[in-house]
Amino acid sequence: MNIKKSVVIIGIVVAIVVGLIGGYFWGYAKGGAAIMISYAPKIAAINKLFPVPSQTFSLSGQVENINGDIVTIDANPLTPNPFAEGNFPVVRTVTVTGATVMTRMERMDPAVLQKETEAFQKTMQGRSVSTGTTTTGTANAAITLPALFSETGIAFTDLKIGDTVTVTAASNIASDPGFLATKIQVMPAIP
Repeated sequence: MNIKKSVVIIGIVVAIVVGLIGGYFWGYAKGGAAIMISYAPKIAAINKLFPVPSQTFSLSGQVENINGDIVTIDANPLTPNPFAEGNFPVVRTVTVTGATVMTRMERMDPAVLQKETEAFQKTMQGRSVSTGTTTTGTANAAITLPALFSETGIAFTDLKIGDTVTVTAASNIASDPGFLATKIQVMPAIP
């Protein structure tokens, strides 16, 4: 009789535990579905504000590895939308060929930038934006803004792990985990 009571008690405890676990998962599934339905309009609004690019020909990121002519890049997201659907690999494998242009962007010397800015301001003082002519009545020439960066060519061997780069390709690379680079720009280090 004692054994029968123990079996009944164990059976009741097991039934309660199974019921609680089953109820939890059923409630979680129902509640999760209800939450997804309630958030669907908000997610749709965010998707309109931050559309997913259908095509992209360049990306930025940090060089993680260099192995022969293969550069592995930890890429920045293509969109700030956290709900973006699509296959956007984070790690990209970039193949460098002899035709790949390699450059380094460097901040312009402050003294040179100051001179260019002063020349630009002097040029702008004699122009009328509304009529497209100068104060003497002649047509405006093209306006050149002061350059904040200079771009110089580098060798592939100058590329280092940890460099921040912008990589350009000839084809759409939005979802390609690996592609050929037409240009790699090494960006200046953040001071």
